[in-house]
Amino acid sequence: MSFSLSSFVPAPSFIERINKSIEPLNYPECPGVYVMIDQDDKVIFTEQAENLRTRIKAYTTSNCDSEVLNEITKGSVKEIKIFCCQTDLDAVILEYYFINSGLYLGRHNKQDKRDKKGLFKDVDVESSGDSQKVENDSSPSIAKEIQKLLDANNTLVSRVIEQQNNFNNYFLKSLDKNGEQIETLAECVRQLSESVKFTTEKGVMEKKTLSL
Repeated sequence: MSFSLSSFVPAPSFIERINKSIEPLNYPECPGVYVMIDQDDKVIFTEQAENLRTRIKAYTTSNCDSEVLNEITKGSVKEIKIFCCQTDLDAVILEYYFINSGLYLGRHNKQDKRDKKGLFKDVDVESSGDSQKVENDSSPSIAKEIQKLLDANNTLVSRVIEQQNNFNNYFLKSLDKNGEQIETLAECVRQLSESVKFTTEKGVMEKKTLSL
């Protein structure tokens, strides 16, 4: 299941139980959020990744946060919850929500300063099967934040389209101008060819006249 911008907190796409070590090949190559849970069912760390497999693999090569790596080395990690997302933007928003709402705030995570302004309020999460519904009034604030991101994205797309249209117009004008130049050149070549042909025919006629 992929994350969608709705009033429901998504259930994990899957949960990887950690026995002795982390196996990167068990994780998909897609954007998403992973949540590390310890033996006491407390959150260790939550983070988004453009490629989940690549990010998880970093923990097997020591190329990652030292505090989280120490948790893994000590065998503190019981499981890793994986939330697959459709886009990088979805993953960023989901990570932000998980951490700043406190839903999956790990002991090695830092809440965003904007949380002090009430962007996310205290939440009571009611579990119901595989889905969890947030029973609070934070949706309007979340929606505003999401809308800002979408507006910024739309503005960027609009600028790209405008630049593309400007380029297309310039290219078409260049073609028209070059087309006119080519037609003029072709006409010059045609006139030159006729002139050469006339001169040649005239020379032949004069030669025949002299021979008579």
